[in-house]
Amino acid sequence: MAEGGFAESIDAIAPGNLPPGRRRADYLAFDRSVIIEQKSFARDVEHKVREVLSDLTQQYGPIDREHVTIRDIIGVIGTLPPGNPFKPRLRSILTQKFDDVLAKADKQTRDTRSTFSIPAAIGVVVVLNEHAPLIEPDYFWDKTWDVLRRETAPGVLRYPQNQVIILISEAHRVPSSDDNEQIPVETAFSDAGLQNPGAKAFAEDFHKRWATFNGAGTMEWPNPIREVTTRDAAPVFKTG
Repeated sequence: MAEGGFAESIDAIAPGNLPPGRRRADYLAFDRSVIIEQKSFARDVEHKVREVLSDLTQQYGPIDREHVTIRDIIGVIGTLPPGNPFKPRLRSILTQKFDDVLAKADKQTRDTRSTFSIPAAIGVVVVLNEHAPLIEPDYFWDKTWDVLRRETAPGVLRYPQNQVIILISEAHRVPSSDDNEQIPVETAFSDAGLQNPGAKAFAEDFHKRWATFNGAGTMEWPNPIREVTTRDAAPVFKTG
């Protein structure tokens, strides 16, 4: 973030003693017109998926393979009778981390605006997924779109403070026909972000800077990235 003076570290410039309960984001950018909170997934959700698999086989019988992947589990659940609890339960497990980080980042961005008296600053959350291959990029798109539009009452957003959410999923790769290594990067905007040219300009600039820093190129993808592989060996689960 701090490469080439792109962003200021808030820890380095914020007042030493914040009022009780006030939080702060990580960076300010674009002449303090953008607030950036950086989040990461340090752990995967294997243990929760394992619990789902155990309950699934107890209720519907064993799967005819000793080991299965997450895609196998999703495939089996897709064959179950309508109304079974496993599909929504598994989706919740694979998307909950996005809900958690956006809830916390909402408060951090809100308080940072107040601390620096920058009420019009754009709120951005950058999520780095290095260690959770079970959480694929398409879950980010579906979940984040919902969370950014969730309401506590008609017209009142639950998380109104951030307009741009960027996922860098280094735990995954986009399949390629050549030798180029392609890392999926997804961006979601709130309705306010979609209407704010500054939000879109920041996202485009961030993508280019991230690629340059990593000695890579960028390529626009018109839709959410559905088909990915894992950077490392995909997690497998024992069925017996």
